[in-house]
Amino acid sequence: MQITFKKSAVLVIEPDGDMLHVIRYHLNKAGFEVIPATNGKEALEILKSRPVELIVSDASMPDMRGVALRKKLFLDPGTRDIPFLFLIPSAQPEQELPVLRNALDSWLAKPFDPLHLIARVESLLSRQRTHAELMRIDPLTRVLNLPSIEREVASDLHRLQRYGRCASLVLIDLDDFSKLNEECGYTFGDLLLCSLANLIVGNVRAADLAGRFGGGKFVLYLPETAADGAQVLVRRILEQMLASSEELVGRRMSFSAGIVEAPRDGTTLPVLYERVVSALAHAKTNGHASVHNWSNGSKVQTVE
Repeated sequence: MQITFKKSAVLVIEPDGDMLHVIRYHLNKAGFEVIPATNGKEALEILKSRPVELIVSDASMPDMRGVALRKKLFLDPGTRDIPFLFLIPSAQPEQELPVLRNALDSWLAKPFDPLHLIARVESLLSRQRTHAELMRIDPLTRVLNLPSIEREVASDLHRLQRYGRCASLVLIDLDDFSKLNEECGYTFGDLLLCSLANLIVGNVRAADLAGRFGGGKFVLYLPETAADGAQVLVRRILEQMLASSEELVGRRMSFSAGIVEAPRDGTTLPVLYERVVSALAHAKTNGHASVHNWSNGSKVQTVE
């Protein structure tokens, strides 16, 4: 099977046809998909119908200045974070100042070496992807942060209803985590959190989602997995934690977990959250290292 990679889409706004052809040629050659536009109005119409990852714009278009276009895009949440590369005539260095004052990412003086253009484009895209990744990741544990995993789960719940599939939502909470922080310090608590995150990531599939819920809690979303299958996975992670935690932090640590299955136990994230929190609370009443499935009050499993 042949694997294909999606090219980064770059919108190039350049009124000079010859210059547009040169830019398009070199960006295509470097592996980018180029969407051409000759003025600001045309660019705005393009952005209504398709997303782009970067905009390369001439500073002085016939219908509007590039800075005005950037300000217009900045007011729209859907386009405000697209990085901008301005092309400024070398004879007009005074244009550098408004560029830097208007939240623009970079500029390049014309005429330019094509290698410099490619380097600027690649640098801006790399910076944007790093920023986007940081916005999705919990900085301590390196799993998804809560807003990111909630967006992913909410989106997938629509798929479950449409195609009649199932998934499980799991809420994990470290037992006696606050006590560990109080007695041993937050350094040990952070170490335990990172260790548990690594165990989770090492056991889930590529299609599964793992995120930090907050404090000592983690949330897992397991597509195509019924509640019984989720229990098997959670118990495996729990057993690994029990085996490794004493050496790691000097005491045997465990967690408890609640599990709900969608759409059987709910079709929306708020409902599933309410029920998985209830399942976790029920597990906690049964002592440490308990796993409880919300849909069956008797189905509590404890790992000693």
